[in-house]
Amino acid sequence: MAGSDLSDCIGSVLELVALGMAGDKDNRTSISYGNCGLSADAPEHYVIKEKLKWLDAEKVAMLKDAKVRNIMHNSLDNVMSNRVISCKTAKEIWDALKTQCMMAIKKNRRVVLVQEYEQFDAKVDESITDTYDRFLTLLNDLSLVEKEFEREYSNTKFLRALP
Repeated sequence: MAGSDLSDCIGSVLELVALGMAGDKDNRTSISYGNCGLSADAPEHYVIKEKLKWLDAEKVAMLKDAKVRNIMHNSLDNVMSNRVISCKTAKEIWDALKTQCMMAIKKNRRVVLVQEYEQFDAKVDESITDTYDRFLTLLNDLSLVEKEFEREYSNTKFLRALP
């Protein structure tokens, strides 16, 4: 799934969630934490209450969490749905989708920047200082996406780019 398809999908899920819970802060909190009879600050090794002991508010929160999980799974294609199938709550699904999306965006950004680096050339009406500033900005952007070139290679690349 392309990055834009995933972001469109996530945007649609957010709209559906917002429509279903607009103005209901308590339920949004329950859903966002994937509450199933637990507080938001429950420890990692929590024990879920038996369903018979759930309060009415906990039942409503669990039902809404199940609805949001269902909407999310139905909104995703098979590949993405399989990646989040093991998530137990809507919050876990959201975090997994957000992580996948961020990784895809970072990877795509890296590819674009590397291509720009490989095709870097000085512009005809550009001074050496401006060309160097543009090249340095490109190198800094590349380092932000964890792609760096050896200094000697970069210096040679810059010199070759000059007219």
